[in-house]
Amino acid sequence: MKIKKYITENTLTKKKIEVKEINDKLFLISKSQGPTSRLILKNEIEVDDNFWFALGLFAAERTKDKQRLAVTNSDPYILRKIIKLFEIIGINKNTWKGVVSSNSYYIRNLDEFKINARKYWSKELGIPEEKILITTYYRKPSRIRNSIPFGTMQLRIQSIILTTIIENMINSLLLEKN
Repeated sequence: MKIKKYITENTLTKKKIEVKEINDKLFLISKSQGPTSRLILKNEIEVDDNFWFALGLFAAERTKDKQRLAVTNSDPYILRKIIKLFEIIGINKNTWKGVVSSNSYYIRNLDEFKINARKYWSKELGIPEEKILITTYYRKPSRIRNSIPFGTMQLRIQSIILTTIIENMINSLLLEKN
C-alpha cells in the first residue's frame, strides 16, 4: 500500500504539506506561522493481518487531537501492537513520548511508584525512561478495586502531518472495506 495516497495538500489544521519522494522514502514538511513540522515515512508498506489488527486497535483507542497522535491503555500488548503499526509506516519507537497516569489513592510511596512505573513501561514498550512522564490524580473510589500496579500509559507523538495522514488512512480504509 502506498502511503502517498493518504497525503493531502493541507494538514487537519490547514497547514500546507510539501512532499518530496526520494527512493522509497517520503520527506514531508509543513510550514506556517508556527513551528515547522518534518516527517520521513516509508512510501510503501506491507498490509497484512497484523497491520489491520493494529490499525483497528489504534482507531478504537486513539484520542482525537489535530496536533498529535495519542493512545491510552493499561495493557502493554495493545500498546506494543500500535507501536509496531507505526514502525511499519516508518516511525521509530524512540519518537513516542509516554505519560503514565495513576490514582494516588492506591499509591503508598509516590517516589517508588514513579521509579517502578518508568522502568516497567520502558522495558515493556522499549521507550527510553526519560521520555516517560508520571502524573497522578486523587479520586476516592466508591468501592475499592484492584488497581493497575503501574498506571495507565498514554503514548503520544506530536505531529500534525502524521495525524493528518493516519486520519485520512483510517477514514479511507474504513470506507473501502464497507
